[in-house]
Amino acid sequence: LADDGARTYLEEALASKWWSRAAPAVSPFKTLQGGGAAGSPIVEDLLQREVSDLIVCIDDLERRGEGLRLADVLGYCSHLKERRGCRVVVILNEEAFTDEEAESYRGLSEKVFDHQVLFDPSPRERTAIAIPETDDRYAPLRDSCERLRITNIRILQRAKRLVADFAPFMKRHDAALARRFAHSAALYTLCFYSHEDSHPPYAFVRGYRDAGIARLGGTHEATPEEERWEGFLTTYGFRGGDPLDREIVKYIESGVVDGTALRFLLDESERELEAEKRSGRFETAWE
Repeated sequence: LADDGARTYLEEALASKWWSRAAPAVSPFKTLQGGGAAGSPIVEDLLQREVSDLIVCIDDLERRGEGLRLADVLGYCSHLKERRGCRVVVILNEEAFTDEEAESYRGLSEKVFDHQVLFDPSPRERTAIAIPETDDRYAPLRDSCERLRITNIRILQRAKRLVADFAPFMKRHDAALARRFAHSAALYTLCFYSHEDSHPPYAFVRGYRDAGIARLGGTHEATPEEERWEGFLTTYGFRGGDPLDREIVKYIESGVVDGTALRFLLDESERELEAEKRSGRFETAWE
């Protein structure tokens, strides 16, 4: 810990009566994460430890070790509640369970938990959690993320970080260019970090312009799935990767902003944007 205040807090916690009661419950799980014994022996060990009168929180239940059965964890939760006077909170993503795990959870949960709460905020609410509405710099990104219905908060935070890292280079350019940039940044971030089938795969979006040119040249015929993804991108208003998009791709794949190349491309993109405005093509593309 680099922060002295945090170190002092930790030292006080370790010396407290609270830690003396909580440590017995924590140490076996450390053993399990380190590759020690798994499954029922761990639970049997936990049952023998003096853990009582605590609020116990078990997070990411779906990510438990392979050797630790769901029934064992829920059984331990029941033991803490019924025999040790604890209040137990379990946080999980039921959608991440296998079919067998989901069936087991539904059968056991009603016997273990007194109350269950579904946390399912709307895309707009999730966006507001990750990208605060108080900062106008991210307004175009928030709009794009909501249009894409991004619900994974970690992905939203990554999109925000991308825009933040590019912001020093963007600030002297037209606001319309910032909107176009955010529009592409949200899409590429979603497709790179999410593997759901509700949006095109990253490789398809990355090569979208080249694929379109190939079809126009008669060298490739779109599959039904590709036609579906093309419809998605058309509805979103994505026209295919331009040079600025390629800088977004480089950043997503490497984590590094190429400042020299970016400055040149932003100047070039702004000139193209001005030409589009004069010709009326810009307004048409974004209607």
